[in-house]
Amino acid sequence: MATAEQISTRALKRLGIPGEGGTLSATELSDALEALNAMLAALECDWLSGDILPLDARFEQGVTAMLAVR
Repeated sequence: MATAEQISTRALKRLGIPGEGGTLSATELSDALEALNAMLAALECDWLSGDILPLDARFEQGVTAMLAVR
């Protein structure tokens, strides 16, 4: 199971953030986490809490892609 931070980091990397060899800023990661929480709220995933997302590994890429689009 991935953490919310791992999913958010993967989504930002899909978008090329940060640039090659760079590191994410606290603001970039915070914004991605906020977007992930908003996305999960829109999907009515109220049962999720904490940083660990209890998703089957096969769904992690889909959630990452949806977050990158959002």
